[in-house]
Amino acid sequence: MADPEHLGDTAAPLRGREDEYAAVTAALDEARHGGRCAVVVVGAGGTGKTRLLRTVLADAARSWTSMATVLDGADVGWDVPPASTDGLDVSRLVVVDNAHLGDPERLESLTHTALAGRTNGSLLMVAGRPGRSGVTTEWFRGRTCSDTVTIRLGPLSDAAVRDMIADLTGGRPSDALAALAAQADGNPRLVRELVTGLREERRLRVTGGRTNLTGAHIPERVVVLVRRRLDQLSLRCRQLLQVAAILGRTLRLGVISETLREPTASTLPSLEEAISADLLDVRGERLVFQSTLVWRAVRGTVPAPIRLALEHEFGAMSVDADHDEAQPPPAVGDAPATPAGETLNRLNPTERAIAELVSAGLTNRQIAAQVYLSPHTVNYHLRRIYRKLDVASRVELAILAKSDGD
Repeated sequence: MADPEHLGDTAAPLRGREDEYAAVTAALDEARHGGRCAVVVVGAGGTGKTRLLRTVLADAARSWTSMATVLDGADVGWDVPPASTDGLDVSRLVVVDNAHLGDPERLESLTHTALAGRTNGSLLMVAGRPGRSGVTTEWFRGRTCSDTVTIRLGPLSDAAVRDMIADLTGGRPSDALAALAAQADGNPRLVRELVTGLREERRLRVTGGRTNLTGAHIPERVVVLVRRRLDQLSLRCRQLLQVAAILGRTLRLGVISETLREPTASTLPSLEEAISADLLDVRGERLVFQSTLVWRAVRGTVPAPIRLALEHEFGAMSVDADHDEAQPPPAVGDAPATPAGETLNRLNPTERAIAELVSAGLTNRQIAAQVYLSPHTVNYHLRRIYRKLDVASRVELAILAKSDGD
């Protein structure tokens, strides 16, 4: 089993954030030598803003004398820190986490107090989600006499995710585990919750420095995490997200309106709420769930009878448009161990034939020509296959098909 001592290790290195850490460290050095600077860390929920700030604060505490004040935007009654402590004019570090939840007027007052009139250097670090409460470089321009640095935290690279899993489990992830973790789309919090949930369900085993995975379904811990986020939303927004999840991870706005039989304008408030909650994202002309894990978890909150009825009603619309693209099958030697009940034996002959063709890398149109069915019917069978085997992608289906054939 995975070593529990590795999970939740706050001393683990910051994976995939080396450039961002270097930028904050440079601002820290400037304050240490009498400069004044504001650092704005912007990123979606779970991208590691708080972790980055805490690491920088810990480094400052070890390396030089300073006065640090840490505030949280979720707290209504911010106390603006005094100009000095015990008459000493030491370097000042002021950190505001979750700034998007705070009052802009208080943030402006805090900015002035933290940076104005300092002689021994000061650094104001503000972290928040983008597009709310002015958590951007532009908001600080004209309000301070300092340099302002903006750091945007995007998804971790695949290599950084693999390193993170190794830190958490004590072994390098197998290809099957790495493929499942890739469904977090590089979100550090989701990766950590996924690995922790897999360990809780005793589905990880470290052998010879390699962490292997049993089963392809997502752990209940991730579903609970997403369900809690849904509970914080309005009922209408939750319902819209659940319907959208049945339609697919990626979809056009018009498809939602058509499915709900509502004008597009009437869905905009709920969509804006879902986007603000970092559950949906806008990419080009499409709406996309933040990650495949989030999409699968939201879909899993829909009771099975309702999900089946909606899938039947929606028909071809419920297949993600991306599923029709050819994808290379994964390596045979790294297929996950498959528990009883999750093998291709649960499929009827037509479904099994389609699953085997998917594992060979064929597109839906190519499969349709092979089995003498229409692409629409192949889509329908794929939905049934995904549901029966509790998988959400062609890669996962291919892994199970390869494993079953060995």
